Amino acid sequence: MIKTIFSVCLMIITTLQPIEAFAMDQTSYNSWSFNVFAYDLQDLEDAVFCFFEEAGLIKECAIDPVDLKKYIAAVKDNYEERPYHNFRHAVEVTHFIYMVDKRGALRSRLNHKKRLYLFLAALNHDIAHPGKTAKYQKMFSSELYEKYGDTSLLEKYHTEVACALLEDPSWKIVSFQDKKGYTTWLEALILSTDMQLHTHYVDLFKKRIDNLSPLEYSILLLKCADLSQLIRGKEIGEKWVFRLRKELYLEKAEEMQRKHQPLQERISEADFFAQEIRSQQDFIDQFAYPLYEILSLVESSLKDLKQKMIHKAE
Repeated sequence: MIKTIFSVCLMIITTLQPIEAFAMDQTSYNSWSFNVFAYDLQDLEDAVFCFFEEAGLIKECAIDPVDLKKYIAAVKDNYEERPYHNFRHAVEVTHFIYMVDKRGALRSRLNHKKRLYLFLAALNHDIAHPGKTAKYQKMFSSELYEKYGDTSLLEKYHTEVACALLEDPSWKIVSFQDKKGYTTWLEALILSTDMQLHTHYVDLFKKRIDNLSPLEYSILLLKCADLSQLIRGKEIGEKWVFRLRKELYLEKAEEMQRKHQPLQERISEADFFAQEIRSQQDFIDQFAYPLYEILSLVESSLKDLKQKMIHKAE
């Protein structure tokens, strides 16, 4: 059993494309085609610091730059090296919020505290992800399932880790006097990334499209940011799609192993990927593209983003 699981892990590690790191400058991340695969993790830590700094959050929220650098490093260390749910994904999601902020879309709707909470939610939305879906956690009654229950269990876990990290006395990123404020926003934002709640939020956005509250507007942005790999060009988008399939296949292989499924009945990686290709196209057409259509109606400065989506619905 151990040998089989190791073989699957080795197959996944060796087929993931290596990261080619090179120096980053400001022009590298001032584009929607910012490529998180082109840099090492230290460069990406530095980029996240720049996102906060250039958004004016260090000055407006009175954050010590040294504290922020330590905090970002700690967030990075709390992300495991999963094929998909990793620090690179977190940086990409945070970059989306940074780019929206650069267009001036946030300042007219959010004060400096709420902007900070949105950046923090983006950075932490998948922190400490176990690399297994909520369905898997429930199937095997994992510790996470036993602790957080049947609804948004992974998102509840990410929220708890994120809030605990913010409250670490090694740094001061938020005002502890506003604990209720930042915990309420982080919880609402991170929980909104649960795809089981996607239809609920899309219906909400449609009903309130001309009158979204600051929190609802932030949720819309974060949900779009979480899918922003699809607007960054075909090469980047397909890398992420490939990595997501790898992570899901690793879960499926472990599931079959734990269920003692006969070898001849187990789905091959090729067959699994063929299924995922079909479901991925359905996901883009039914979920991702319609969400970006709503964004284009809510925020006129972002109308061009839906046209960037790879394999967009016709």
